[in-house]
Amino acid sequence: MRAAETVRLLIVEDNADDALVMLQELRRHGTSVLDRRVQTAAEMRDALATQSWDAILADYSLPSFSAPAALAILKESGQDLPFIIVTGSLGEEVAAECMRAGAHDFICKANLARLAPALEREIRDAGIRRSHSSAQAERESSHRRFRALVENLPTAIGLLAADGTISYDSPALSRILGYGCDELTGTCAFDLVHPHDREAVVSAFGRSVDAPGGTGFIEHRCRHKDGRWVVMRSTAQSHLEDPDIGAIVVNSQDVTDQKSAETALVTRERELDTLTRNGPDIIVRLDRELRHVFVNHAMERFTGIPSHEFIGRTNREMGIPEDLIEHLESNVRSVLETGESRTLEFQFDTPLGRRWFQTGIAPEFGDTRVESVVTYTRDITDLKVANEATKASESRFRALIEGGTDLVYIVSETGEIMYVSPSVERTLGYSVDERRGRQIFELFHPGDREEARMLLAEQASGSGKNIEARVRVRHADDSWRVVEIAGRSHLQDPHIGGLVIHVRDVTKRMELENELRHAQKMEAVGRLAGGVAHDFNNLLTVISGNAQMALGDLPPSHPSREELEEIGHAAERATELTQQLLAFSRRQVLDPRDLDLSQHMSEMKKMLLRLVGEDIQVVSDLVEEGATVRADPGQLEQVVMNLVVNARDAMPTGGQLKIQTRLVSIDEPGLRIGSEILPEGAYVQLSVTDAGHGMDEKTISQIFDPSFTTKEATKGTGLGLSTVYGIVKQSGGAVGVLSEPGKGTTFCVYLPRVAVVASSQRQSQKLVPAAPRSNGSTVLLVEDDENVRSLLRKMLTRWSYSVLEARDGQEAVDLSSSYAGEIDLLITDVVMPAVSGPEAARRIVMQRPGIRVLFMSGYTDEALDRQGITGDEAALLMKPITPVTLAHKLDELFAAAVSGPADGMAGGVNV
Repeated sequence: MRAAETVRLLIVEDNADDALVMLQELRRHGTSVLDRRVQTAAEMRDALATQSWDAILADYSLPSFSAPAALAILKESGQDLPFIIVTGSLGEEVAAECMRAGAHDFICKANLARLAPALEREIRDAGIRRSHSSAQAERESSHRRFRALVENLPTAIGLLAADGTISYDSPALSRILGYGCDELTGTCAFDLVHPHDREAVVSAFGRSVDAPGGTGFIEHRCRHKDGRWVVMRSTAQSHLEDPDIGAIVVNSQDVTDQKSAETALVTRERELDTLTRNGPDIIVRLDRELRHVFVNHAMERFTGIPSHEFIGRTNREMGIPEDLIEHLESNVRSVLETGESRTLEFQFDTPLGRRWFQTGIAPEFGDTRVESVVTYTRDITDLKVANEATKASESRFRALIEGGTDLVYIVSETGEIMYVSPSVERTLGYSVDERRGRQIFELFHPGDREEARMLLAEQASGSGKNIEARVRVRHADDSWRVVEIAGRSHLQDPHIGGLVIHVRDVTKRMELENELRHAQKMEAVGRLAGGVAHDFNNLLTVISGNAQMALGDLPPSHPSREELEEIGHAAERATELTQQLLAFSRRQVLDPRDLDLSQHMSEMKKMLLRLVGEDIQVVSDLVEEGATVRADPGQLEQVVMNLVVNARDAMPTGGQLKIQTRLVSIDEPGLRIGSEILPEGAYVQLSVTDAGHGMDEKTISQIFDPSFTTKEATKGTGLGLSTVYGIVKQSGGAVGVLSEPGKGTTFCVYLPRVAVVASSQRQSQKLVPAAPRSNGSTVLLVEDDENVRSLLRKMLTRWSYSVLEARDGQEAVDLSSSYAGEIDLLITDVVMPAVSGPEAARRIVMQRPGIRVLFMSGYTDEALDRQGITGDEAALLMKPITPVTLAHKLDELFAAAVSGPADGMAGGVNV
């Protein structure tokens, strides 16, 4: 190792200082070093794989590595590098073991003076080893090459003695004649030759012995091991005088197939001549003057002219149509001039009718130019017809695919989009060029992407199963659409070469299905609520009515007043629960009025502050003008309170709650609110925003379902938001929600805006009404519930009405017919067995045209519609009935009677 040379050292050492000491010692001896220090097996493998090294210095023991492990990795790499262990201390037995394992030297760190000489010696020895190995490898390689050359030549090589005894035969001879390796060694080669050829072969062999220059080729037959005869072509050359060979070298080639091919070629030439002259295609050779040199018999079939008459003549001379001659001859001349083949198509009238032909024109070259051309003309009429049919079929299928609403994708097995139908623009908003070449997985929702990958991978693997799945894909407007995908692999089809996937947008269908399920759920609960409401309202009428009447009879200081007031309050709460059941099922009879939503919210603020508590700040942002809507004030308050209570519960540690109103205009095609479309028009938006914990998509999808709640069992019934939904829908509006986990929630209520100036102030009612005017009027009271009928009779008689009672509609009609006096007012329940209230009213009005009618009901508005109760609300009193509500209704009825004469009956049931 010369001093000027740079040594590339790989150092296996965890201590940088020790490595530096080794390098300093080497440089002190004048050695230039390029080094890299590694500490782990992975680092060492990387160093050996990416760089060339002259030697390796290794500490014996490292925290996660060792010299024996490093030596194993070096052997694994196959590199012959000096490996010197440099360590602090090591026993002789361990050192000897390392040397046996392949280490070249062992040096103590305390005696680094040995390092430079040892390294120089080992690098020198390694170079010598590599030189010897290279020379030996070259000799072995040369020997293998020549042996491989001899043993893999198709020509058999044999070494023969002067008497023909075989001393060596190459594997090719065994392959040609079927004998095993060395099976012919020691035998006489002439014994294999066919008896008829043996004399000529022996003679030629003798000449090669006498004339070292060798012999020419001689063909002869040799016997195969299976008894058949193989045709051989052999030559012999004497090397008897060459001490390294000392034999006659015979090269023999199996020409059996060649002889067979020559025979077959002659046969094929005859067959080709037959096909050329008698085949279905017209074959013609033309010289440079465009005269026919050769014409096959097919010409006569298509022209009606015997083929031999064309020889020596041109097409013009043969009467071929002029327009066809010009077309053909211009192309033939071009081929004669350029030497480039051409193909053309044309139509021609033949004895078989007008046909399509395709002609190929090929040049035949002489020494310096094209001397002639050969034309091949084929009748392609049937092919033309088939192609036209194929094109028509393709056009039909293309129109079907590209004009349909479903998408069709063809994707590669890696998911690259190779084709997408134009309906992608209508369905997902992308252009075809925008999607082609992109990955189809980009479209899938992150939550569905892995499933889609697995489905496509299964198809690409050739499972043969159809793809069927429902996934979400991204629209160009960044919304998510639900689609059904179905497809099958056509990777093996050369015309397709991909996975064909049909995609159908089912977003709207799913929304309609969800809406239908929700409507069915609400319908079922609504029917239950209606029945419950009727029975409850009858009971509450008796409870609250009797309680109020008893309170009216007691002095303020009476000890029973407190208990009676508690009964009244409990009845009010039960009434609210009944109303809430009806509201969330959208079956409550509302009392809509025109009111200013912003003003109404201002009036509710004090109540809302008490409702949420001191740790929540309520902020209002209310539009000043134009926020007029038509809604039931009481039900609207219930909507706001439910939303505010939810917001409060979402912020247990306090926060800000914002109530906002604003005017919005919705254009075509409307605004999507959840799964519904709010029609175009003018709306007032009421929003309630909290800074609470927010909701995920799954929770949002269920919040309006009856009985769904995220609260503890003792803190919520699940009716709150269902009630909100029912009231808002019944008011002609919609309610939506915006929320993300950890980012709060905003509920937005949209109510149609009305173009009137309104006030939200409601008419006040006296808690204890004055006795309504009676003037000795007679009332026909019809009620099938005995307790309710008894209570109402008490109220009316207390107010000086004369009361006639009937338990059902038929009894009321009979009583009206038999009673001789005047009946001023009919008060009747709506739903009764046998004859209903409206039917009884119709019959009684026919008997007594001037009678006033007041309907009572504990049923829903839907039930009232079925009974035909429409029109003036003053003629309908909803249960539960109290002295207060009945007194007000009677006042309204008789006030209407004073303001104008009765016409038919007040109640919307026409006679």
